[in-house]
Amino acid sequence: MTKYDFFPGKNVEQMQLLLKKGFEPLSMYDLVVKRLNVLGTYEEDLWWNTDFDTINGCVYYLDFSFKIVHDADFLKKMNKKTNLLNGSVILNNDLEGKVFIREEHIFNRNLSFEEAKVHECWIDFLRGNTKVLSDYVDAVWTKTDTGQVINNNMGIFLAPPEELLTGCAWHLSSINKHSDVGGDFYLNYENGLLVGKK
Repeated sequence: MTKYDFFPGKNVEQMQLLLKKGFEPLSMYDLVVKRLNVLGTYEEDLWWNTDFDTINGCVYYLDFSFKIVHDADFLKKMNKKTNLLNGSVILNNDLEGKVFIREEHIFNRNLSFEEAKVHECWIDFLRGNTKVLSDYVDAVWTKTDTGQVINNNMGIFLAPPEELLTGCAWHLSSINKHSDVGGDFYLNYENGLLVGKK
């Protein structure tokens, strides 16, 4: 049986504690699958009404493109002594992952139901598993349905690039915040929250 533990506070301080205790940090895929699995259980409110930081890295390039890095090593290595630039890790070399061009996709606004089902970033976050994405979109729209004509959710929000190659962690918001994803959260933010499993 999988055991979970929560590590609230600055990511740069909590990551090494999480690893030292033998946990692996959750990814966007892990969190989405967990949210789907707890639907209709006593754990539903906890997992759906909480904001989480992930082990998915967001790398920003000077040309405004960015990359999703799965199981980001630079996030696992960060600690309270890590040199940050505006809350992000300064990277010395490129990392493996798919590059996204901002002008080619929809960012910095919430998505329609149809847009969320096929958004390439969400597909990448969920490791190409379009069935999980489809089920999650269905669940999000069901939970946020207030009878209004317009119901948009699951937006992907980005920060501007720095003057150097930098990386931070992707953040998954609660259902009250439309299950948005942010690549604009500081690793030294006081109210961060990592989750580990083992």
